[in-house]
Amino acid sequence: MDFAEFLTVFSLFVILPSIVFTNIRKMKEAKYRAKIGVGEEGSALRLSELDALIQEAVDEAVAPLERRIRLLERERRAGGHPAGVLEAPAPLLALGGAEEEPEEAPVHSRSRTRP
Repeated sequence: MDFAEFLTVFSLFVILPSIVFTNIRKMKEAKYRAKIGVGEEGSALRLSELDALIQEAVDEAVAPLERRIRLLERERRAGGHPAGVLEAPAPLLALGGAEEEPEEAPVHSRSRTRP
């Protein structure tokens, strides 16, 4: 066995698998660190912190809508109509006069006829 064959066999059966297994180990470690919230820089957010930030933003966005709903419910219980709400819808306008029969459109043949 000459040196080239030895180098090929050694790289295929020793070096290549060690590279693959080392990268698999690094990926699993990174997933584990991300799961427990330990980053390499230490400044990453944990999932619970992200959830708390999202919940806070949603609460701030919904608060004006909830105030408006409470106001409208109080006005409804008091019997008043809120500004901009009509008591009854306006009648629809009738467009056109008497019913007219539609004219029949001429039908053209799509087939080609030879003279």
